[in-house]
Amino acid sequence: MASVRAAGRRRPAAVYNRCVSPLSLVLLVAAAVVVVGAEWPRLARQLGREPGTRHSRERARRKSKLRVIPGGGSAPDARAAAASDADDFVASVRRDLERLPTFDRDADRDR
Repeated sequence: MASVRAAGRRRPAAVYNRCVSPLSLVLLVAAAVVVVGAEWPRLARQLGREPGTRHSRERARRKSKLRVIPGGGSAPDARAAAASDADDFVASVRRDLERLPTFDRDADRDR
């Protein structure tokens, strides 16, 4: 579309672009920056330029040296501590319920 017809005369195509406001262009550039910023980790991995690859290898090496200590969750002390926590929770809920403000419905009807 080399030209646009308006009111019987021909205008150059450059006039058409004047209606695109600078704000629209700024918003378009900002949207492009947001998309590139959001996709950057994936793009960096695909391009092989991710700076965290050495860090992830070191972390994997450290994690491979970890070991699980058997009997941590099935010890009687652990069960007793869990029961104590449950009792503390129940007591806390009862205290909170006792502190709630209440009203007597029968007293309100008598008024």
